[in-house]
Amino acid sequence: TPDKKPAYALFGFDSHRFWFKRKVMDLMHFEDGEPRFDLPLIVSDSLNVAWHRYVLEYSSTVAASIRYNTDEKMVVFDHITELPGPAAAGGVLLVADGTYEGYTLRKGVWKHVNKLKVTEMSEAPRPMPVKSEDRDVLGRSKKRRG
Repeated sequence: TPDKKPAYALFGFDSHRFWFKRKVMDLMHFEDGEPRFDLPLIVSDSLNVAWHRYVLEYSSTVAASIRYNTDEKMVVFDHITELPGPAAAGGVLLVADGTYEGYTLRKGVWKHVNKLKVTEMSEAPRPMPVKSEDRDVLGRSKKRRG
């Protein structure tokens, strides 16, 4: 916090509704020994607003994440975009588009980072190829046991 009191980022899941799920980041601090969730420490400079909770809503048929990345020292989450969907879902699907946004801690507040750099790879990173003529994709022997 700006006044140097400890605050904690809590991550959660809300199954919300049949067609939509939510991931949540709450900021908690203690006042007189009691937990409080009222610090407006999540800041969007472009919208000129601050929140005490961030909610990432997405369609229940897709995956989305929000987590603290220890390497980058920031909260990273999927950028969600709208696609046409079934009428029962309100005619829209909220899906991750493969890009990421985040929040980085600066001077006691979480500042929004709009687009994070993504490294595209032509193949999955691994020390050695795992291809084998006598093994399946899970590494099991293709030979029949008899």
